[in-house]
Amino acid sequence: MIKLKLKTGNSAKVISGKFRNLISEIQRIKYPRVYLTEATRKQYDKSPAMKKKSQLKSVFVPIHFSNVVAWHEKKPAVRQAIKKKA
Repeated sequence: MIKLKLKTGNSAKVISGKFRNLISEIQRIKYPRVYLTEATRKQYDKSPAMKKKSQLKSVFVPIHFSNVVAWHEKKPAVRQAIKKKA
């Protein structure tokens, strides 16, 4: 089992697949899959009861951990001039 640097609640970026370039918060981790908050798809909830109508709901899509990288928002660095000694 590989040690993951990804933790629940941290931001992550998808680097390949259908959700490429998506930056979102990690909802849950179930090795080797990662579930992101904004990576969802629509699915009908088919109920066995005839009286209840099927409803469209969003379901989290599992993404393999090799397609996800930890993402840290960085403030733009301010470049400072370096003075050379003469």
